[in-house]
Amino acid sequence: MKKIKKIILLFVLFMFLPMGKASALIAPQKYKKGKKQIVGQLTKNTAYKNTSAYAACLTHCARFRDKYGKKWKMQYNHFSGAVKNIWGYKTQSRSGKPEDAAKNFIIQNHDLFKINFTHLNLKKSTRHKNYRHIKYAQTYQGIPVERGKVLVHLLTDNSIVGVNSSYFTDIDLEVTPRISKESVLDLVKSDLQVKSAPLKTFPTVLVIFPDEEKEKYYLAWKVRMRLNNPLGDWIYFVEAGSGEILFKYNNLRFGTVSGEIFPEFGNETLVNRSFANEYVTVEGVEESTSVDGSYSGVNGDSIFSQLAGPYVKVYNDDQAEVSISTDVASFTWDYSDTSNEVDEVNMFYHVNRMHNYFKTLDNSFTGVDYQIEAWVHNGEDGSIEDTNCFYDPSNENIYFGDGDLVWYGIENYAHACDVIYHEYTHAAVHHIYELTYYGQSGAMDEAFADYFSATYTEDSVMGNWVLPVEYQRDLNDPVKKKYPDDWRGEVHDDSVIYSGALWDFRTAVSSTTANGIIFDALFFQPDSFQTGLQAILLTDDSPQYGGDNDLSNGTPNQTAIELAFANHGITLEDMNEPSASDNDTYEPNNAFSESYDIKTGQTLSSYVSYSSDCDYYRLCAGPGNIRIKLELRFYNTDVGYGNLYYAYDISLFDSSHNCIAYRYPEQILSGGSGYNYTTSSSVVIDTTINQVDFYYIMVSGIEDTSTRWKPYSLQVEFTPGGLQISRGEGQTVIVFGLIEIGSKSIENVWVKDRLGNVLTRGISSSGWVLDGDNGRIEGVVSLGDIKANYPAVGTIYVEIGLKNKWGNDYLIGPSNYLKTEATGNKLVLWNNLFNPRKDRPVTIRYDLVQAGKVSIKIYNIAGELVYVLVDGEEAEGAGAIDWDGRNKDGKFVASGLYLVHIIAPGFKDTKKIVVVK
Repeated sequence: MKKIKKIILLFVLFMFLPMGKASALIAPQKYKKGKKQIVGQLTKNTAYKNTSAYAACLTHCARFRDKYGKKWKMQYNHFSGAVKNIWGYKTQSRSGKPEDAAKNFIIQNHDLFKINFTHLNLKKSTRHKNYRHIKYAQTYQGIPVERGKVLVHLLTDNSIVGVNSSYFTDIDLEVTPRISKESVLDLVKSDLQVKSAPLKTFPTVLVIFPDEEKEKYYLAWKVRMRLNNPLGDWIYFVEAGSGEILFKYNNLRFGTVSGEIFPEFGNETLVNRSFANEYVTVEGVEESTSVDGSYSGVNGDSIFSQLAGPYVKVYNDDQAEVSISTDVASFTWDYSDTSNEVDEVNMFYHVNRMHNYFKTLDNSFTGVDYQIEAWVHNGEDGSIEDTNCFYDPSNENIYFGDGDLVWYGIENYAHACDVIYHEYTHAAVHHIYELTYYGQSGAMDEAFADYFSATYTEDSVMGNWVLPVEYQRDLNDPVKKKYPDDWRGEVHDDSVIYSGALWDFRTAVSSTTANGIIFDALFFQPDSFQTGLQAILLTDDSPQYGGDNDLSNGTPNQTAIELAFANHGITLEDMNEPSASDNDTYEPNNAFSESYDIKTGQTLSSYVSYSSDCDYYRLCAGPGNIRIKLELRFYNTDVGYGNLYYAYDISLFDSSHNCIAYRYPEQILSGGSGYNYTTSSSVVIDTTINQVDFYYIMVSGIEDTSTRWKPYSLQVEFTPGGLQISRGEGQTVIVFGLIEIGSKSIENVWVKDRLGNVLTRGISSSGWVLDGDNGRIEGVVSLGDIKANYPAVGTIYVEIGLKNKWGNDYLIGPSNYLKTEATGNKLVLWNNLFNPRKDRPVTIRYDLVQAGKVSIKIYNIAGELVYVLVDGEEAEGAGAIDWDGRNKDGKFVASGLYLVHIIAPGFKDTKKIVVVK
């Protein structure tokens, strides 16, 4: 018997407690500073930001921001070479159905997402309050791609506010299996050492299985079976050619939590409570009790009832379920705390209680409005089922064993309300969306179950009655578990990273606010820590919580949300901003010689990522005012001092490295351990400089203060003194700039188009003044009749080649971009008779004398929209754009006649394009 008990305990700990590497999808790795560790998603240790794919993606990001607004934030997926998440702003409203708006947006931005829409199937379109959430599943040659999906989030006017893409690109597989379905089933049963017939079987289907770690795709059989021995809802992926088991996991949601509040656990005295939502049959007619437990029966009626109602039916695996037959209208389920039947009563009461709690979060939520089966005394004495409790997604029911108090100190699960709330939350979340039960997704599944149970009981400690103290979880643990440092690869242990962030947010605001936001964010269907944070920010910005549906200007609780998640290592990383996991994207910038160039009006976010780190920035400025504002990182709120921030200072130096201005926070408080704090939220230098020069800004921590979990924000405004171009009379460009001291001569002046092509015809320069000692350069470039020489050119910029005092060549520039002059509104096409597969694209130049909203679209001869080229705000002047002959689905159009239509302020026109093949 003792040997059997030891075996059972090992399985119990495997299900309940933190597991090691063997149970993780991808074993955690600790990377050196500057590298990423994304366990459960991507583990490739690569400086991907230097790759050509990333550079190309940045180009598409810039075009996207030019078209839809500069405020969009984006994240990159180096496995697909495309953008995986966008958020932070919104498009203009769109007419038609939400599904059509989402489809067209994905198609129009094919270069950004690399999504072939013909490979997507619409799975679900959900309207929840202010948002519409549309989910697509990916296929390849009609075969589902495991975890391949795209989510588009829209407001009620069909403006898009976010896209989450887990789309896998460049799949190239033979889709005919070489091993049969029957042989795969035998292989799985052999691996599981199946000892009894499955409780439930599911269809075995072919899928495409992506392995991000190996960067390979496999054609695989997906096998799923629900077993009692070995206990689990087992899911296997078996390579359809070799029979290799690629991956397997147990899909059962096991619980480990308990409650303390009466009558929350079994060592308290039982009290009487009204039972709502219970079916009672009176004279053969069934009705359900009201909130106070009342129904329409009277003394003398024939009355029958079981512990069953519209939302739960309780079953007892040890004996027949309890029932009452009486003619007394008022009756009580009256059992002692040692009787077998009290488990059924306790279960029925608490499931209904948690059902009603979810309805208070959102009365329109119907995901819990079904009769769940709740089993007590599950399994034979001493069996695995008896010492566990779990939610089974294969049949959507919950099961509770008796624990084992004598051998392992595990109490009866059905006596603890937190256990019941935890398992029931699994069912509630499952009816919003299904989380894959491993990696970050599985950890979030457990985190949600912990959070909603703990917030309902208002007790952050989970399992303090059911489990021994060493296996309990505290969502409010002062030692914050962080990602990726504390990642272990086991869903229960890793869940505290995310649930801890949720609890910290709840503590910072109020339980009512946090609970509503966290619940509503579930409808964004997040499946990673970052998309979970993104969903909460988007939800917080809805009008219901005081927002304006414009994430770019912040949200009502943004500081509290970001700090709560940053405490656990979870941040959002924009492709053009540094990330905490990279520590400092602008590195190396630790000296004057390594300083990073900054432009006026620019805002940079970066990190002082270690104790002696100093960040240097360079600018060309003067003469005039210069204002530097350093927004400090929020630390926490102290009762005695109010809001505290990490203490940083800023210094301004001239080109000789003399400090000409220095600012530090007004009040500095020592926090110990090398950290210092301040009550100031920002530090500002506001001064005047008298000459054009190179200037340097240094950001550093006061007395070794550093943290990489939340970036500082540096904003600089000054009169530019670098290479700037502006338009003079006609097509003349006036150039003024600043060069390094000691330059000897000007070697070249280049005028380039928007694609970087050098323009020479009709280009001349004159009036150059080079003052190498003081670093000044002035001159004039004449573009001549640029429209005659380069009719397709709209935007230009200038680069200048110099030779320094040592005779070495170097460049100054590029300059700012400038649209050439437009003398009137005009739409002009070049190469408008072309073969898309052979010829260069059609160039479309559009001259505008007035800035404003511009729309340029391609239509076929039937008037159907083929492609959107421009749809947004444009400055006046001459611009240009190309069309490569593809439609909104990314496919080459058929031969025929097509129309280009422009609508701009005071201007409409239509031109023809002929496609020949």
